[in-house]
Amino acid sequence: MDKIERKNVILTVVASIACALVLNFLLGVEPYCSYAKNINALQADIEEITDYSRFLYEIEVSGTVINPADKVIKNDVDSLDYFENIKISGYEAQLIKDEYKPDIESIVLSDENNTYDIGIYKVLRPDLIFFDGKTSLKYGFFGYIPRKSIPIGIYRIGLKIRSDNKDKVLWTGNTIIVH
Repeated sequence: MDKIERKNVILTVVASIACALVLNFLLGVEPYCSYAKNINALQADIEEITDYSRFLYEIEVSGTVINPADKVIKNDVDSLDYFENIKISGYEAQLIKDEYKPDIESIVLSDENNTYDIGIYKVLRPDLIFFDGKTSLKYGFFGYIPRKSIPIGIYRIGLKIRSDNKDKVLWTGNTIIVH
């Protein structure tokens, strides 16, 4: 890259930042968070999984979390990004024919009045090797929920899974407070 091209790139970046600052601070226009499009209200009840013995899973959450197993409230609001996104990540696998296979389709959040389906992104997780030394899932997931995109409340966290050719929800026992 020669000197003129480098100068043009720098000017373009500076101009973009300046435009964003003008829109944000002077006009009150905030940048759009694209994760909001991944949130859909579920209209129908979804069948719950009752046999948890076939599943391996773990959930990690940023935000205010109630974990009943630990009887701890974790407040991790400082880890929220510019858009105040709550991040839910982890892994899930179902035992199918003596082998664990990931089959999560989305994250489910449910309170007394609403149930939401949160789109996920699958990611490579080379750290997922289990106690037997040979079970390796390789893939995990994450999903972001902008705090302002769902009503204030206490939500159960579930995983929507394709099981027996039907969508079902596996409730994780974790709860998140959106405030």
